[in-house]
Amino acid sequence: MFGPDYTAGCPSCSAIADGFNGITVHLANHDVMLWAVSRAPLAKLQKFKRRMGWAFPWASTLGSDFNFDFNVALTEEQQRAGGVEYNYRREAAKPLVGRTTAAWQQGPVAEIAAMTGTDVPTYTRERPGVSAFVREDGGVYHTYSTYARGLDGLWGMYQWLDRAPKGRKPPRRVQPALSPRRCAPLGQELCELAGGAGRWGSGDGPARHGRGDGDHDRRASGVVDR
Repeated sequence: MFGPDYTAGCPSCSAIADGFNGITVHLANHDVMLWAVSRAPLAKLQKFKRRMGWAFPWASTLGSDFNFDFNVALTEEQQRAGGVEYNYRREAAKPLVGRTTAAWQQGPVAEIAAMTGTDVPTYTRERPGVSAFVREDGGVYHTYSTYARGLDGLWGMYQWLDRAPKGRKPPRRVQPALSPRRCAPLGQELCELAGGAGRWGSGDGPARHGRGDGDHDRRASGVVDR
């Protein structure tokens, strides 16, 4: 969701986060804690969290191996060499090779990378994933992980679109996952394309809608990695 070199969170991941933001209190009532983790410094995460009006816990794993251990982050060396493991399979060598440079500088991946303040290689070194853990008998056990399209079930917006008459039809506007709250810093033209101009004002404040806000020896935890 937010790599060390990002200046803003990934807009697609932010749309997912909008969907799970209000459920943390309900999960806690079932002895489940949800934490988001990203490799950006904590100060960056906290600033963006305030800007988005989120209430869920969000930790920084900067300086740790957590994201690398669960295959949701790559080093520059791994990216150049290719053949990394992600989503329970090994990717073809040099995944950014095989397309022309121009192809990678256009299209949705490049557009989203630009919105995070990075380029395609930097943006794609961070990968989406969800892992679950349980604390029991003094130990912490890894019980589940899913990646890539496995996160569709957690993307609240998709569940509604899948039940709409036309489903996940192609969007009519640029970057449908872009929350209007993020528009102002991106420039007037893009803000208008995203449908946010004149409706939300400054992107610095939280949204104008309500946000929902035990400690147990046995607790399952869901962690959204990015």
